[in-house]
Amino acid sequence: MDFKIGTYKGLSYEEYAAIPAYRSHDLMAADRCVFSWKNEAPMKETPALIEGRLQHTVFLEFDKFDEEFVIEPNVDRRTKAGKEEYEDFKNSLNGRSPVKQDMYDVCMERRKIVEEYVPHETHKVELTLCFHWRSHPFKARMD
Repeated sequence: MDFKIGTYKGLSYEEYAAIPAYRSHDLMAADRCVFSWKNEAPMKETPALIEGRLQHTVFLEFDKFDEEFVIEPNVDRRTKAGKEEYEDFKNSLNGRSPVKQDMYDVCMERRKIVEEYVPHETHKVELTLCFHWRSHPFKARMD
């Protein structure tokens, strides 16, 4: 995505990440150590990152769950049949992140606790702002 000043609704994280602009994270990381910030490795999908993305989706964009995630089947991957079934499952992901049933259940339990704050269809949940500050491009994701 090119950088254009404005407000955007409903961008996926991938679209947001592709905007060539600085984020607040960039400023904080550069403040700590410019060298480390400039040479930062791409983010890896750690279990904690997946859980955070899952929780975000369950709270704010539950309608996008099936586009972004799929619950892993409970198969015994120690057996030949289990390995084959899991391999078939992996081949069907189409870019979605696999999550374990217990992680999904925990996220849904948390959702029940804050249910009165969960957005409704008529609410505007995510906005991306693109702006210039001191002649540099910036982006912010408001959710």
